[in-house]
Amino acid sequence: RYPGAVEEWLRYHHEVAGVQEFWLYDIDGSLAPFLQASALAQAVRYFGRWPDAFPVLREMTDRGWPETTEALAFDHCLYHNLGAADWIAYLHGLDAYYYRSRGDVRNVRMDLAASLASLRDRYPRDPPLCAVSIRRCDFGGDLDPRHGRAAGGPGSS
Repeated sequence: RYPGAVEEWLRYHHEVAGVQEFWLYDIDGSLAPFLQASALAQAVRYFGRWPDAFPVLREMTDRGWPETTEALAFDHCLYHNLGAADWIAYLHGLDAYYYRSRGDVRNVRMDLAASLASLRDRYPRDPPLCAVSIRRCDFGGDLDPRHGRAAGGPGSS
């Protein structure tokens, strides 16, 4: 439907937000053709059909609960990159972007880097800083009270 959306998302987060490596977990393998055509393919570690690695998760996904694979994907990414990455960010899907809430969007990379550096300097490394919560803003309609997200959005019924 939006043939350039994946490339745009990758390029934005690489060039504007400063992401160096992407780990993408895909439920149904549908991202594969878009990633193969991407100029940033070398910066992507892709796990197509992620639930297939775990029969119980595949069954739950097939029953309509694809969210069950998300926590395992987060843990997989975290533990494989522990000690190898300064920062790991989790975004639920390609409809989520890191952004600057005020001013010039061209400064997102600087602001994000400065904010993370400030946190690193403010808190001691023992114990290490484990998580940072970033505010989220949903667009696209009224919130569905059953799920706390935009009605008709990803994962809605």
